[in-house]
Amino acid sequence: QQFEEIYAVYLDSAIRIGYEPKSKDVFRILQSSMLSSIAVNKATGKIDGFVLGFIQEMFTDYKNDESKKVLEIMFIGTNDESRKAFIGYALHVKLLDEAFSKYGVELIDLRGASRSKGRNYVKFKESFGGEYLSYAGSFVKTKFL
Repeated sequence: QQFEEIYAVYLDSAIRIGYEPKSKDVFRILQSSMLSSIAVNKATGKIDGFVLGFIQEMFTDYKNDESKKVLEIMFIGTNDESRKAFIGYALHVKLLDEAFSKYGVELIDLRGASRSKGRNYVKFKESFGGEYLSYAGSFVKTKFL
């Protein structure tokens, strides 16, 4: 039941931002292996939002063979009511706190903050502070004849 509610919020969020959603089977597999922060509406008992992320070891300095634990935020979804109440901030803070204190995470990657596309969620991600990094390996869609 919980998965179905999370997936429904995910689909609504994907439609709202114009994102091609993952299939239910793929999303179920991904969700089962991630850390989660979930907002449940006290009045209705229904899930109003979620944040999912996974932890990985990432090389941060190849010359000195140094790596750090990184929490990569992969999926975020909120319904309209929880968006108006800024529940996304509380969901992120809860997940970040758990990642830092329980799992020893050193860096957070909020992913998908392309400034060139003018997406509204970039401002949300920038509000957490930190540093904007552009990774090598970005792709540009090209049509071939």
